Amino acid sequence: MKNLILLSFLMITTCGFAQIDTTSIIKPDAKYEIIDTSVFTNLEKFNDENDAVVYVYRLSSMVGAAAKWGVMVDNVLIANLKQKEYVVVHLNTTVKSHYFSFPDMIFNYTNFMPNRYYFIKLKGFTMYTGYFDENALSDLETCKLTKPLTK
Repeated sequence: MKNLILLSFLMITTCGFAQIDTTSIIKPDAKYEIIDTSVFTNLEKFNDENDAVVYVYRLSSMVGAAAKWGVMVDNVLIANLKQKEYVVVHLNTTVKSHYFSFPDMIFNYTNFMPNRYYFIKLKGFTMYTGYFDENALSDLETCKLTKPLTK
């Protein structure tokens, strides 16, 4: 019984430290960056003219190595990522903002542009975001696609 109470206390206090941040997924100075389109040749195709594609991937790290990380988008569990796995998320850009959450992190991104590729890179408890580029492609090639839990 003591263990159950202790576990409940730990779970509740951990949730209290979650970060909520409204931010851009790209740096303001990169908004009009010229992007090398050769990087996109084998990426997921857009569903329509309002679609943005986000690659969420987790690189290996000693932090939380054995645990799967639940990735939620707009309060829907999309995937449980192990290390060196990724999932592809399609977003409707006519919606003003989208919530992404990972263990102990919640972010509200507001500036997705239609027919653009983005990445969210998780390594340890550090997260990087931006337009998909050759560095993201290089990282992604070390990972394997995981099955999304929802379509």
